[in-house]
Amino acid sequence: SNPIVINVNILKNPLSILDSLRGVSFDWKDKKHGSSVGLIAQDVEKVLPNLVKDHEGLTNHKTLNYNGIIGLLVESIKELKNEVESLKNSKS
Repeated sequence: SNPIVINVNILKNPLSILDSLRGVSFDWKDKKHGSSVGLIAQDVEKVLPNLVKDHEGLTNHKTLNYNGIIGLLVESIKELKNEVESLKNSKS
């Protein structure tokens, strides 16, 4: 069965949340996975704990739901757009 969505709310202060995250590059311990880029799950967990899960069977290993970051990015871009528009209008 498909889950039903309730309690939909626009993210508050998305830029502040985004500012607390670090985009990083990293190498996997298992060399066959090579290198990657992403976020530090522990950073995300502090501000969006529902996007982070402990990986079963491994200590201090967390998995991150990157799809959940999309809403944060969208709202951050909209906030920046509003700031740019406001600055443009104040110079006119």
